[in-house]
Amino acid sequence: MSQTKRPPIGLLHPAIPDDDQIRRMRDIVLETILDTQLGADILGELVRLAWVSWAREQPNPKASWLIPWGELSAADQEADRRIGLTIARYMVETLIRVSYPTPKARQRE
Repeated sequence: MSQTKRPPIGLLHPAIPDDDQIRRMRDIVLETILDTQLGADILGELVRLAWVSWAREQPNPKASWLIPWGELSAADQEADRRIGLTIARYMVETLIRVSYPTPKARQRE
């Protein structure tokens, strides 16, 4: 199966953005890509996979720790979705900040 070549992603602002611009860029990315039900479900499933992987390494894991995503209660799935979205938001904001270092950070390079 051949994969479609995607064009490079360019950032919206050539200048160093302020905090409000960073939040707007983060929100655009999250609304477009992640803040959909499918995106939230994928992130929730990833959180659960990481949790179950950790739980399997424990000497006496509780049975509830090993329940796969599809068998979780709606409330537990929602908790995992929110954890995934929180991490994704943090990562997107961090990537934007790294892409636009502050003047002090650039001077250290």
